[in-house]
This record gives sequence, structure tokens and C-alpha cells, in this order.
Amino acid sequence: MADLPEMHKNVLSLIGFGKERATTSSYISKLTGLNDVDVRSIISELNTKYRILIGSGLTGFYYVTNEDERRECLLNLRGRAAKINYRADVMELSPLVNPENFIF
Repeated sequence: MADLPEMHKNVLSLIGFGKERATTSSYISKLTGLNDVDVRSIISELNTKYRILIGSGLTGFYYVTNEDERRECLLNLRGRAAKINYRADVMELSPLVNPENFIF
């Protein structure tokens, strides 16, 4: 982890171990000075580029510390991916919007 950028290390230091110790992105933002989008981007990069398992849920971000947490995160991610793919399919196959049809 010595090769991590300093801000990545700062974010990592604020994440709790296990789902019961999750940390919200707003808390991380407040302590690091980063905005919410940047916090989420760094966490995504920590997951994908650096292979650090960080899960997320309604209570925030946390280090994945057991197989139950891993399974829960995988189900969540795959469910979200399916919804995004469905939305992309609808976008691709639907007709364009005619502004004249939206006069209120």
C-alpha cells in the first residue's frame, strides 16, 4: 500500500472494518475536504485498481472482512448492474422524445 496516492491513504484511514463499522461518504468528505463524487471515485479506484475490498451499503463504506459481507456486496453490485443494463436497453430501443408531446 506504500504506492497509494496520499489522498487514497487518507480515505482508507477513515473506512471501518466490517459492515457494522461502515463510514459514510459525507463523513469522509468532511474530514478530507473532498467532494462526494471524488470520495466515491477514489473508493472505486481502490476497489478496481488496487484490489482493496471495500463494500458499501445504506450505512456507508467498509472493508469487506468475511464471506457473508462479500456475498452481500456481490449481490448488490450485480443487482445494480442488471438495472443499469436494462435502462441502457430501453434507451437504445426507445424512440427519441418529441418536445411537442410534452406540453403541459
